[in-house]
Amino acid sequence: MDAQLFPGLGASSSSMTELFRHLCSLVAEIDQPAWVASIRREIEGGQVKDEQAEQRLMHGVNLLCLRLWQKRNINFEHVCGHSLGFYAALVAAEVIDEESSFALVDNVMVLAKKITIPRPVLKTVTSVQPLAAESLAQSIGAEIICMNAPNQIVLHGMPANFCRLEAILPSLGVCKVNTLATTVPFHSSLLHPASQAIRDFFHASGIRFHSPKKTVWSHVDAKPLESCEEIIDTVATQITKPVRWHSTILEMKTQGVQRFAEATPNRILSRILRWIDPDICLIPSIQTS
Repeated sequence: MDAQLFPGLGASSSSMTELFRHLCSLVAEIDQPAWVASIRREIEGGQVKDEQAEQRLMHGVNLLCLRLWQKRNINFEHVCGHSLGFYAALVAAEVIDEESSFALVDNVMVLAKKITIPRPVLKTVTSVQPLAAESLAQSIGAEIICMNAPNQIVLHGMPANFCRLEAILPSLGVCKVNTLATTVPFHSSLLHPASQAIRDFFHASGIRFHSPKKTVWSHVDAKPLESCEEIIDTVATQITKPVRWHSTILEMKTQGVQRFAEATPNRILSRILRWIDPDICLIPSIQTS
């Protein structure tokens, strides 16, 4: 069995607008929906530096790549998304349509921003050796919001927490610490108050969730989501739970997934999968040239 993986905002880069335009040209014969024109206007208006617009752009790239895979008649039995990529996975499994997925992306961001969290700092810690993640986070008073691989985690905390991190870096064999440019600590327990607001939005918006046509995996619970109820619960609560990407990929392999394909050509997730299992079988990324 094969699985298609959709990256989150961590896969975004300065070349994303160019990739979006290129992907639009590759699927030009497909009727392009209103969201394509909306993102184009945001690009032309220079709004992509806004965090919400950047999320919309990354989500748009995921959906255009999905259309490109489908156009080439390449389909997958399993789908999974990393953080923001979860919404594209739901589209791939025909749980929601594209327009509904953008409504979710936009409104989850708006509702999360209403939670006041002073000066949040998010940092990716990548080591040349496996990290004792729980011990590290506890020692500096930070919260793990993503466990990507044995050697990479994402931490959320206040500036003082990361001053303590700098002091112990030499003992960890850490090769890189990157600060993430975000104002919202997605996957932090501090966003718990937003979960009910997201559920209220579901009821008010009338977004329809359908039974998945493919096996959809939860990136926060490392298990398949078999019903609409489970999917709705994951959409509402995922922003409060850490991403368990490492555990999810290993569990997918345990349940029979043999090959993995990153939906976009960015190869961010492909590199992480190699860290999880150097012998993992990767399907080449979709060719956009």
